[in-house]
Amino acid sequence: MKEEFNTKPPRLFVIGYIGSRRMERGEELARELGYRLLDLDRMIEERDGRSLKKLIMMMGEHEYRNKEYEILQELEDQQGFVLVCGDGIVHDEMNLAILKRENTIFVEEPLEILWERIAENEDGLYAFLHDSDREKARKKFMEFYKLRLPLYREASLVSEDQTL
Repeated sequence: MKEEFNTKPPRLFVIGYIGSRRMERGEELARELGYRLLDLDRMIEERDGRSLKKLIMMMGEHEYRNKEYEILQELEDQQGFVLVCGDGIVHDEMNLAILKRENTIFVEEPLEILWERIAENEDGLYAFLHDSDREKARKKFMEFYKLRLPLYREASLVSEDQTL
């Protein structure tokens, strides 16, 4: 899907749920705009020196959200980039406030497709994804989505339905 901009935004933020094609959409937008592509989770890992999984296990999700916020604040004065954010960024009020001020695009895809993409993922950050009872894991996945969907929509200027 080609994005139409009346004016070239100084920067873009890309958000979406677990399994969404956030990175792919970020790459497309960066190419279209001639911007550099940034991955917020990779930036956190590079600065911290630990994987996200290890960071969250050792320091907790709150510390991870603080690290997201620090980077978002640093980027507020910069231009010429597309930042792909992690799926839970909208859960932090300070992060959400920044996303609402920025040009944020929500990559919205059918929930069943998202589940199919991640159902067998052994590397996920979420403990419920490792539950051997796949129906229980699927139910939790759906519940998380229902909680996050209004926040994604609140944070974004544009919701892109990526239904194929």
